Amino acid sequence: MPGVTVPPGFIRPDPESNPHLPTLKTSTKCVLNDGAERNYPALSDYLEHYVSQGIVTDLKDLVENYSHLIGEIFFHWVRTGQLGCLFAMQLAKKPRENRWLPIVQLGAVAEGSGLGALLNRQLDAAGGSHEAAAIIFPDVVTNEDIVKLVNALCSDPSGRWYRTDDGIVKDTSGGLIFVGLRWVLPSQASVNYVLGFSSVEAMPRTRQSPPPDSHLH
Repeated sequence: MPGVTVPPGFIRPDPESNPHLPTLKTSTKCVLNDGAERNYPALSDYLEHYVSQGIVTDLKDLVENYSHLIGEIFFHWVRTGQLGCLFAMQLAKKPRENRWLPIVQLGAVAEGSGLGALLNRQLDAAGGSHEAAAIIFPDVVTNEDIVKLVNALCSDPSGRWYRTDDGIVKDTSGGLIFVGLRWVLPSQASVNYVLGFSSVEAMPRTRQSPPPDSHLH
């Protein structure tokens, strides 16, 4: 607000959870290693909530006009525990206070070899004020899209994005190729091990993102 000073380095805290918010449906059923079943929200459950509130009209509207809500969906989904990572769950409870930045990038594959530089600028800028970043690609939804995405990143002329099979166990069936995606930090002295999430079947359960429903395609 005009006239209100903000201390240097001030990070606006997240509001406390509102117990009166409606409970989302949990359409995704997961069978754990011990045979127990748990349910988590699907993308359709989040979309249904926003449509019922009159915030968006459909998935296309959500993706193209309300990218900030996509970041909120991601953080809420992390808090549900499907990742199996308690550390991530704690960070996602108050992502802004914990300096976790969501970056929503549309049309990523169409950027071609320029995608790496585009993301480098955003990530480098975030490095001065954030501890973690999540890059979300709403229109990368198939196995083929993921391959194109990785190829686009690794064609970055700066060489800061690259793939490797070092230390990665190969698929004995020969049906899959496992690769590790890496990003070199601005200092050129450290490398980030990129962790990916997707709703494609090949992803392990703890690396699944909220799956779409059939009517969302």
